[in-house]
Amino acid sequence: GLAMSAAQSQATTRDLYAVGEALGMPPKVIFEQFGPAARQLGGHGDDMIRVFKGMAASSKATGVEIGNLLSIAGPSRC
Repeated sequence: GLAMSAAQSQATTRDLYAVGEALGMPPKVIFEQFGPAARQLGGHGDDMIRVFKGMAASSKATGVEIGNLLSIAGPSRC
């Protein structure tokens, strides 16, 4: 897991809802794609949501799922 406190988990949930709203993507899609991506993006620490938002925006613009973008970019480039 991500080893978050309850407050951090709530803040992350709010941030992910905001990402979905900003991008016009349903929360279900955001949460489904965040789970697997979080493992790879966890190294970004506090910037993880910001990086995920960029990946989600790229995903929406290209039609490529976030998981596929991450495998293209590799861990050192996301």
